[in-house]
Amino acid sequence: RFSNGKIWIEKLGISKLINYAYESATTDNNLITDVTAFQLIVSGIRQQITTYKNTTDLSVKYFLIVNQPPFQAYPSALSLNMNDYLNKLTLEHNNNLSNSIQTLQSNYSNISFKLFDVYSLIENILINGSTYKINSRTNCWNTSSNNTVVQLSLTPDTYLYIDEYQFYYACTSIDC
Repeated sequence: RFSNGKIWIEKLGISKLINYAYESATTDNNLITDVTAFQLIVSGIRQQITTYKNTTDLSVKYFLIVNQPPFQAYPSALSLNMNDYLNKLTLEHNNNLSNSIQTLQSNYSNISFKLFDVYSLIENILINGSTYKINSRTNCWNTSSNNTVVQLSLTPDTYLYIDEYQFYYACTSIDC
């Protein structure tokens, strides 16, 4: 578990919740096996899809699928100077994901597949930062390869990103 408290879906108070979210997932563990900082092996997306398909036999009725946030806005991506390319890549991914969800819905009409558009939410926060009390699009922590954290700001709650790759807690609370 990679949280110091309840995650957003747990705050909704749904009983019998099964959370299949993975931190640090790769596309396919047969190509690259990902291991977290805590040396836990993480399922690849391909392996997760297989699990989800098998889960439909267990009477699961509701799936919430989150699309890709605007990757070009991540602090880790800003220095790459590939804004247009990363935006195009993200939009293509989200379009393909949306089409795949529509196909799943057609094939499994007894199951509800809902897409949460986190891309638009983050874009809205980036455009209207003051509405959300966010005044920095950079990261408030710096993490190094040896898992050392350097705090860059005394007011992390005004930042969209906690580090180079993750949203700050205040931002994830907006989702609820």
